[in-house]
Amino acid sequence: MSAAPKVYAAIDMYMRELWDMERTLQALAFYERNDQYRFLTPRSIAALRYVETYEVKQ
Repeated sequence: MSAAPKVYAAIDMYMRELWDMERTLQALAFYERNDQYRFLTPRSIAALRYVETYEVKQ
C-alpha cells in the first residue's frame, strides 16, 4: 500500500474520533514525503529519460 491510502486512513480514524490528535500525528509522522508524478499522454512519457538509480537506506 502506498503512503497516500495510509494517510487517508489515519485522517479517517481521527475524523471518526477513534484516534486522538497525538495518535494521528504519530501515524502521519512515519510517512516521508515523496514526489509522485502522473503522465497522461504518450508524448509526456516519451519525454522521460533515465538519469540514475540509487538505493535509499534508512
